[in-house]
Amino acid sequence: MHVKYKSVASSYLAKIDTDNQEQDFQKALDNKFKKIDNNTKTLMNGIIESNKQTRTEIQEYKKTLEGKFQDNDKLIGKYNKSLSKMNQGIFSLFFVVLIVSLVSLITGPIGDILMLNSYADTIHDQIVQGESIWRYLAYLFYIIPFILLFFILWACTKFIDALDNKF
Repeated sequence: MHVKYKSVASSYLAKIDTDNQEQDFQKALDNKFKKIDNNTKTLMNGIIESNKQTRTEIQEYKKTLEGKFQDNDKLIGKYNKSLSKMNQGIFSLFFVVLIVSLVSLITGPIGDILMLNSYADTIHDQIVQGESIWRYLAYLFYIIPFILLFFILWACTKFIDALDNKF
């Protein structure tokens, strides 16, 4: 009977040892999992913080880019205005040179070829020598060369305007 008690006692001891080992193993696993969980939380907090910092840097970069785009748009607008003014100035200068050239040609050699001087003398003689009231209508004939000059200049301005709109 003594052996029987011994074997029962040793089986109890073995069971207690097994239970203690299971509890120790359970505690060891719990500790490992807690460490893993804590490390994961720390890592996740670091990632979240890094993402927040990255987002703020991206927002700052976007603001900087938008500011630069606005500055660039302003500079392009100023450049376009100055280019437009330069084109207008060049075309205006061309128009003035055109007017001076036309006037000098009409009063000079082309006027002699077209006999504008004799045309004006003929109108003057008609007004002075005429006796009817219709002679005063001859004053309108003085306007004809100026009307022609006006239409030539008008056509030139339309041409210059078309060039200005094209460029």
